[in-house]
Amino acid sequence: PSFIFCLMTSPFKLGQLFQDRYLIQLDLGQGRLSHNYLANDTHRFDEPCVVKAFCPDSRLSLVPDRALNLFQQQARTLYSLEHPQIANFREFFHLPAANRLRYYLVQDFVEGQTYQDLLILRQGRGERFTETEIKELYWQLLPLLTYLHDRGVFHRQLTPANIVRRDVDALPMLVGFSDAPVDDLG
Repeated sequence: PSFIFCLMTSPFKLGQLFQDRYLIQLDLGQGRLSHNYLANDTHRFDEPCVVKAFCPDSRLSLVPDRALNLFQQQARTLYSLEHPQIANFREFFHLPAANRLRYYLVQDFVEGQTYQDLLILRQGRGERFTETEIKELYWQLLPLLTYLHDRGVFHRQLTPANIVRRDVDALPMLVGFSDAPVDDLG
């Protein structure tokens, strides 16, 4: 069967119980390959998680099959990694829907703000990150990058939007993960 190539439409409604497990709490927005939702995992004491519904951005120059391959590769890569600075993989699955398949990836939710959001907040106040803060961020990211490179994984989209400053300990966490070359993403 083919798969659904949704164009910026939201697959879930807030308050919806998906798969009799994931209670959709908040629409986190559209990424390049998925529409992302904060949900509570009712099978794990309502732990927060992120449900990513394969839903490529309509502005990408990808053919649908290539977009799906990249989404599946993201899931395989996440499944193979275990590091305290990567949001944990939970599951990847597909479901039939109107003679097609819908694909989903579920990861742990990391409470905090992306560095992109932190930068926007600072810029709004006429501030920037200091040189010391940037150096500290780099030093905190080095163990993660070493871990990825030692496993032959090269994250080609390591951006402030893909890194969350975790509230509990201020450690940078990789939450958006794609090892697809930028050229492949349009």
